[in-house]
Amino acid sequence: MILVEGRTSEKFALFLLKWHYRFSAYKEAQEVPERRLLMKDTRWIYEKKSRAKGHEGEVVSYQVRIKAPDGKLLTRSFHLKDYTNKKQALQDAIDYRDNIAYKKKHNLMVWGEKKDSFTVQGLYDAIPSHYDLKQGTLIKYKKLFSKYIADKFASRDVRTIKDSDVLGTLKICSRTCGSETISDVKTVWHKIFSVAILEGVDVRDWTLLITNPKSKAERTKRSKAEKNITQGEFDEFLSCLKEYGHYTPDQKEQIYFKQIVIYILQVMRIAGIRPQEVKALKRGDIHFCNVCVTDESGKTHKKRVVRLHIHHSVGSTDEEAITIREPKTVTSERVITVDGAKLFDEILAYSKHDILFADYTGKLISADKLSNYVCHVKRYIKSKYGKEYMFYPYLLRHSFVTDLTMQGVNPSIIREVVGHKPGSAVTDVYVSPSEEIVTQSILNRKYKV
Repeated sequence: MILVEGRTSEKFALFLLKWHYRFSAYKEAQEVPERRLLMKDTRWIYEKKSRAKGHEGEVVSYQVRIKAPDGKLLTRSFHLKDYTNKKQALQDAIDYRDNIAYKKKHNLMVWGEKKDSFTVQGLYDAIPSHYDLKQGTLIKYKKLFSKYIADKFASRDVRTIKDSDVLGTLKICSRTCGSETISDVKTVWHKIFSVAILEGVDVRDWTLLITNPKSKAERTKRSKAEKNITQGEFDEFLSCLKEYGHYTPDQKEQIYFKQIVIYILQVMRIAGIRPQEVKALKRGDIHFCNVCVTDESGKTHKKRVVRLHIHHSVGSTDEEAITIREPKTVTSERVITVDGAKLFDEILAYSKHDILFADYTGKLISADKLSNYVCHVKRYIKSKYGKEYMFYPYLLRHSFVTDLTMQGVNPSIIREVVGHKPGSAVTDVYVSPSEEIVTQSILNRKYKV
């Protein structure tokens, strides 16, 4: 060794010591043939290679290894078979490493955690602290967790959860729910596993390997069927809805609610507005007027129509349904002219409240309550007539857009009517249609009340 006098020798010694430890770590890693330490920005991350015949030397996983204060290693593996490519797996390993390193540096890491502390319930409760989610989303997660996960798995250690457990809950959900709800339950599981990983638990996210139990053929069939509903199908569904329930005269609340549901669906059919927007309509939002309409023969005549002022929306969950809020987007605030004067005369006479579509007691109707009622009617139709309807309230909005599109209405006009923002899927043309053009386009739509 070359000795240098003074402070220079001290700096040189520190330099040699630094590289000695770095070389030692690298050499140690190379002594384990199936693992190779990834240097630089991927420190603490190792490659694990296959020893299987025909695949020798192929990378099969990335392993994060971080030493705890007591000298024990905290490890977490990211298997390539769980990802579409190596880059994605490595990035997840880096993100996990960075999270643990940050907690270690700032003394936020709880080392030596007891096994029973990582329960499914505990990790679910920690979701809001890791993810910035809307209140409505958290409420939805809570409902799904309580219904499909909590009873059987709340007290289970997340490390004991298998792919069959997750798939089992999705299959139970699929018996009574559609693909969207199943996907939401899967998302809840995904959030639980993600929180576990962020907390330093060596666990696999089984949701990455599991597909929706609903068959592809069924989802394709539904996606095609749910684009539109014909006038005949709608009339048939309403007829069945009217006969559903068999309420006695003293069941005033049930009778009233059923009629309100019928009105909601009829308004959605003729106006294409969102369910939450329909249920927020007040008496002051309904205006009658006469407009000049040109029919297919070219003749112009006056017609009594209704102008709907859309500037409020009802919350989408049971907890939020007690309030009326601002519309979904800025473009959602709009005025729609529809050929429904007779229908709204009837609604205004029937409704007991200022909010036209509140229930018998004046309480706002939540999205869940409306959807559940429609589902009950669908089950009634299937049991009595053996016919299965691919129907839900929002389908009427899709149908409205489809009808206007098939009539060749300018996409920008459709966007204006339904309250979509520029650049949405509804349109690729960006012009500002006049109120007269918008009104004429809606009134020329072929439908009946």
